[in-house]
Amino acid sequence: MEKERKILDAYKILRDADTDFLVRLAVLVPQAILNTRDISLFEMEIKKLYADNKKIIAIKTYRQKTGVSLRESKEACEKITGVKGMYNDN
Repeated sequence: MEKERKILDAYKILRDADTDFLVRLAVLVPQAILNTRDISLFEMEIKKLYADNKKIIAIKTYRQKTGVSLRESKEACEKITGVKGMYNDN
């Protein structure tokens, strides 16, 4: 939500700017908002897998969808969920 607010604030500030720029921005803003929602749904999926004690599947899913290394995937999942290590029950 914070990211969406910043995008909309930037749009308001620049609305008196170059018309071509505004046309491009008007196309990009909705896409950015959709991308933010997609990320949130993806993070919710990762959190759900962790909550169901399917951490390896979560890491594999993250890796498949993002194309990052196994280590980066594990670290990203830990950051998303706030859980460090494979056997932490937090």
